[in-house]
Amino acid sequence: MTKNSRFLTLFYNRNTATLLFVALFMVIWLNPSQKQLKNSAENYIISQKSNISQVRVQQFLNENFSVNNYLLFSTSNITYQDKQQFTGIGFLAYAEPRKNIYKVFIKWERSVLGPEILNPLANFMKLNGNVNIKHIDKIKFTDAYLGESIFNKDSIRIGQSPSFSAIQYIDSKSIIKIRENTVFQLNQYNSADEINLVNGTIINDINIGKNRLFIIKTSFGTASVKGTVFAVKLDQSKGVAVFIGKTGRFEVQNPFSGEVLTIDGMQKITSTINGDFDLEPASISDFPIDPTAIPSLINNNFSKIRKYDFDKLNELLSKENIYPAITLFNANILQYPSVTSYTIQIIKKEDKINILPLYRDGFFMASDEIGDPIGYIDEFDIQFESDQAIKQIKEYSSNNFLDSKTLIGK
Repeated sequence: MTKNSRFLTLFYNRNTATLLFVALFMVIWLNPSQKQLKNSAENYIISQKSNISQVRVQQFLNENFSVNNYLLFSTSNITYQDKQQFTGIGFLAYAEPRKNIYKVFIKWERSVLGPEILNPLANFMKLNGNVNIKHIDKIKFTDAYLGESIFNKDSIRIGQSPSFSAIQYIDSKSIIKIRENTVFQLNQYNSADEINLVNGTIINDINIGKNRLFIIKTSFGTASVKGTVFAVKLDQSKGVAVFIGKTGRFEVQNPFSGEVLTIDGMQKITSTINGDFDLEPASISDFPIDPTAIPSLINNNFSKIRKYDFDKLNELLSKENIYPAITLFNANILQYPSVTSYTIQIIKKEDKINILPLYRDGFFMASDEIGDPIGYIDEFDIQFESDQAIKQIKEYSSNNFLDSKTLIGK
């Protein structure tokens, strides 16, 4: 071998070694860091479903994510329930996670939030205008829809008038009617359902639950009930909360002094940021207007039906045919034959009531003590002495009164 050939061989070997060294250095230098792998995993999980909480994803990764660094590459893993799963690899600029990391995140999230997230507490039964919900596993409010499930620790927000909503608890069938500019969170505990009212007005028709309380919590007072109709108005800007009873009894506790007062029927308690805590009589005007009795239902058609029924009953001398009945629940006497109509009067459970011989669209006509018509009462809220009475009323009504469809069409 000549001197020149030995020199060229040495030159090439040195250059090759240098190139290999530089290449190795570049591979190691470009190998993604733990932070890059974690950021990639975070972005992947969030991209799988809109409205996932970024804070919760970061918590998941901080608690469970790890990286193993090797000479030429890195691997990422999730350790969950004492089991380590391979979730991604990093090489050069490549740092894509595997799909299984999202599935593990969902399992982890459900375990953190608890099993109650899978079981709805209530549903939306009425919606109008700007009604939003923020589920516990989401980061922002979205538009609610009729029948949508509501879960433990979900929040509800109602926009400006004429927006309103009504929700119904699945187990107790209690109904919460929500007026405009209202925000609250629903919470469920072992022995109580709670609404944490942030601001606004709610009307509550609470059914009695065995050994179970219903609580309305505000910054100026907390109401605890087992079954009643009442309303709460909270104005944070003025520092005032008003608890108004309609039927039944419930207690209200002052959060500043600990004092507890009892509301019985039409009474109200005003609690202020200054510590005022006053119990006084209430009038029907103090009670908020039911937002579900929307003006579109209280229209000329129902007014026409009501006028016809009242005039016809007086014309037929129907006072001669009064049927006694007993209320099965706290029953509403309504202005019109519609469940969303304005409530004229509330008859307590197991009280006697007089019924005139008129049946219309699932409602009977209630009368006062002398037999004059007052308003309509749901057929399922009362019980007659016999089924024969129901048969006689329906037969008399069919023979002497026009049906609603014919009346509206006239």
